[in-house]
Formats: sequence, C-alpha cells, structure tokens
Amino acid sequence: MGKVTVYITRHAESTSNYVSYHKELENKLYLRNAALSPYGMDSVVYWRQDKLQKMAKPDFIFSSPIKRAIQTCLMTHNLEE
Repeated sequence: MGKVTVYITRHAESTSNYVSYHKELENKLYLRNAALSPYGMDSVVYWRQDKLQKMAKPDFIFSSPIKRAIQTCLMTHNLEE
C-alpha cells in the first residue's frame, strides 16, 4: 500500500469577509457564495509558490463547491489565469 499525503488549505479572503468587516448590509444573502476579494486573490498569488513546493504535483484535488474555494484551488494550481 502506498503512502497518502493530504494537504488541507482554507480559501483566501472572500468579498463576503471584506464587506462584513467594513460595513453593515441589510441583505447579506448574496454574500453566501461570494468570490475572492482582491486581497484574497493577492494572497493566493503570494502563497502559491510555498504551497506548490510542499505539494509538488498532486494526483487529486478536492474542493468544496463554493466560489471562493474553487477560485483558491484553481489559482494555486495555475488552472485559471
């Protein structure tokens, strides 16, 4: 049986996080499946190389179906540019 290594990472900052910290909204429903904020995207780019050095070339990548998680995954592995 081969060795299995699992890396778990959290998504970067979403627009929901950004908006929640900076102002109150009457209706936050649209923020439930929010995309990455500009800061979140910069964070993924900043940490990408460090993560890729640790992971090398993964055989499988799993992500939750929320936008910010998918974006973090795709940007980390250079699948979205």
